Amino acid sequence: MTNVLVIGGSGFIGSHLAERLTAKRYKVRALARKNSDTRFMQSLGTELYTGDLLEPDSLTPAFSGIDTVFCLVNVKPTGKSQAEYLNELDLLHTEGTRNLLAACRLNKISRLIYLSSVAAIGYKKGVAVYSESSPEEPIDAYGRAKLKAEKILMRDARNSEVKVTILRPPGVFGERGLGSLSKIIGFAEKGIVPVLGSGNNRQSLVYVGNVVNQSIFAADSPDSSGKVYITSDDRPYTVNELVDAVAGEMGVRPFKIHIPVWSILFMLSILNFLAKIFLKKEAVNKESIIAIATERIFDGSGFFRELGYRQEYDLAEGVRRTVKWYKGQKNG
Repeated sequence: MTNVLVIGGSGFIGSHLAERLTAKRYKVRALARKNSDTRFMQSLGTELYTGDLLEPDSLTPAFSGIDTVFCLVNVKPTGKSQAEYLNELDLLHTEGTRNLLAACRLNKISRLIYLSSVAAIGYKKGVAVYSESSPEEPIDAYGRAKLKAEKILMRDARNSEVKVTILRPPGVFGERGLGSLSKIIGFAEKGIVPVLGSGNNRQSLVYVGNVVNQSIFAADSPDSSGKVYITSDDRPYTVNELVDAVAGEMGVRPFKIHIPVWSILFMLSILNFLAKIFLKKEAVNKESIIAIATERIFDGSGFFRELGYRQEYDLAEGVRRTVKWYKGQKNG
């Protein structure tokens, strides 16, 4: 791997990936849509190209001379109607994925690392632990779109010389995005953190620096070709553990309010009933609340075991870096 292209380099994970690749002295290009905020990429000295996976003719200049492609794409719902968002989400992950593969073939790309999501696996009531062999039953449009993209890649890549690896991270947190820790940080600042249930339920997360390392490691590992991996941190964390880690790093001692799960579900049932009458759709996906309040572990041990990967950042270090960045942003 020498010349790399990061598609989605202006995003949260993509910017960290480009930063790490640049630090490792790879020749890095980034492909971003029109009107994307590319200031951070420019600060890295990244070679920037404007293009869109839904516009095939825009891809060749960025793909030419590249040997490895990292694809991290998504659609933001901001400023779009629900129908527009769902349509664009589906198109990007179907037609966009086909265009991605076609560009890889045309330009003789040898390696493609595609960041999907554990949302492609979904959530099933009564199931606590998920692995790469778990049945895929996504519960929302995002997860269904990611699964469609995965199937296109795994089916079509078998008939080409492009070696594809698909990575499924769970919730990601870190600098420049906060991600899964955003709400905990916000509540901790206010001094009160609502916790669904006991807070002893374990959840899988991954620090952005770890998922970036896993992406690069996969690209350099021939054994990962043709595989789908969950890329989580090396262990799950209880909700209480996450709250305590954030609070400790922020130097605060927030009061935890433990809210019975049944009471939240009861209120959501009423809210969704009214929303269906007046808005013709559910206000909140009840399954997503259940998933947060119960044990939900995405076992990423296969990536560690099969490829010999070793994690660089533990929870304490990931939270320390995240909170430090947050404080710096807040204090200007």
